[in-house]
Formats: sequence, C-alpha cells, structure tokens
Amino acid sequence: HHHKWIRQPEGWTSQVEHNGKPQRVDQFSSLARHLLAKYDVPTFLDEAWFADHSDEALQQQQWFISVGSGGSVRALDTPVPLTRRMAHEFMLRNNRESIAHNLRWVQVLGMGGDQVTARAVQSTRLGRHLDHDEFWNTVVLFLASNPMIDPTLVGPVIDYVHHMRFAPRRIVREGGGVDEAPPPQPDFTMKGRSATKLLRQVEAWHGHLARVSDVVFQSWQTCGLRPYELEDETPEVGKVRWTVQELKSSWELAAEGTAMGHCVVSYSDQCADGQTSIWSIGLQGEQDEEREGILTVAVDPQKRA
Repeated sequence: HHHKWIRQPEGWTSQVEHNGKPQRVDQFSSLARHLLAKYDVPTFLDEAWFADHSDEALQQQQWFISVGSGGSVRALDTPVPLTRRMAHEFMLRNNRESIAHNLRWVQVLGMGGDQVTARAVQSTRLGRHLDHDEFWNTVVLFLASNPMIDPTLVGPVIDYVHHMRFAPRRIVREGGGVDEAPPPQPDFTMKGRSATKLLRQVEAWHGHLARVSDVVFQSWQTCGLRPYELEDETPEVGKVRWTVQELKSSWELAAEGTAMGHCVVSYSDQCADGQTSIWSIGLQGEQDEEREGILTVAVDPQKRA
C-alpha cells in the first residue's frame, strides 16, 4: 500500500519498549499508523496485516486505511452491517483480539444485547469466523433479543444451528465406507422460531449425540501439539496429576461429551478434516481410581489458539 502512505518511513521512530526491550507487534502498530493513519485506529484492526495474504486480508487492511484517513466506520464493507451504535463500539475496541472476535462484540451490543451475551457469542465459532454472515446475523439478533437464554446455552445453540444448516452428514455405506450427504436442514431459518422450542430441540440433539452407539466411528492424526502432564500438591487434596490430552476419534469425543455434559462430538467432522483439534484437561488424585474431566478445549491448529 505504499502509494497510500501519508508519511515516509524514514520519519518514523519507535519508542515502544517493555522492560527495555522493543515490542515487535506494538512497533509494527506504530509504524502502520505513521505510514497510513491521520486519525485513531482501533488496535484490533492490526490483525489485518498479520493474516495470510488473501482477498479478506486485503479488504480488512483497507478498513484500517479508511478509518485512519478519517473515513466513516459505517461505510466499511464489513460482513456485519454497522449501525451507529455498532460504529461507536467499534472505535472503542482497543485490544489484540481478532477482528471477528471484536465484530461479534459490537454486533451483539448494537442489536440491543448485553455484555454477558456478547462474551458468550464471542466464545463460539462465531467469534472466530465471519462466513455466511447474512444468515448468522439473524441468529445473533435472536440471541440479543432473548436475554433470558442462559449464557451457557449460547454455545450449544450455535453448534446446533450450524449442524442443522451447514454441517454435511456422513453416512456409513453397507459393507463399509462413508458417503457425504447434505446438512440435515440446509434451509434452516430463525424466522418465527421461539426460544423455548429451540432450546428443547437443542436438548434433544444433545441427547442424541450423547448416545455413543449412534456415533459414526472416525479417527484422525494428531494436530502436532504434544500432550502435557503436571504433578502438583495442594493442602486441600494432596498430590494430584493434571493431564492435557488430545482426543483423536469420534468415540473419544462422544465419551468426553457424555462425561462433561456437552456436544463436543459434533466437532468430529471438523477434527477429521484438520480444522479443529479437541483436548481434554483432567485431574487425578493420588487416591482416585479414575481421572476426572475438568475442561474440554477446542484448538485452532493453524493459529494454535
């Protein structure tokens, strides 16, 4: 973007240090603003310069340049159409979280939702991806308009909706092999849907996923990250062993979901395709016969996040 520079790089001096050491990300942030910005730019837009070279990254870099030149935030071609309230929240988001993460925050608040709902939406797949957003806008509006939905259920609702509308089904052929079929409800819509009925459908879907016998067996290679163990000792419980281990089959996911009361088995196809890696964090005391599951974690193998 050198043809859009408003200042030359020779005039830039980095003064960004921490404990006497230069901070590379903050240095780059300073340099980008020196070259391209007359006005304040939210720090989360810096991510545009570190993404893989793509049309999406170039588009997001243009957002940085447009805001830095004093352009209207509402005029940006964001996947989430920005209202006046959203544009105000957009300019307040000075953090190092992803662009998708921040757009979800401003989207929920701009649609009348509260911060608790916004944080719940950020923690789902919607906080990492902005594809199919014309449809997902209707889901976010539904959640923002139903604040009585327990925040812990926002993730399961979004997983259920994604599964119904977008997740291809895998059907075992007689005699072996797996065929791919369209999603269960490719025309799934939020129009006219009640929160009570939707939550019943989500609960029924979870119940179905919890039955290991109904799960098509798949296995996959490790994502490349190493498992982890830590021995610890506390006055309350004595010696304990923490383990962090990757789950590498659909049956392991189903067992984890049954033990922890969630639908992580719905991530089987994503794990098999290498898009996601699921890990189980557990704890076992010196007198315990079995390991107790504490937390299930989804990892993005590309971003290692």
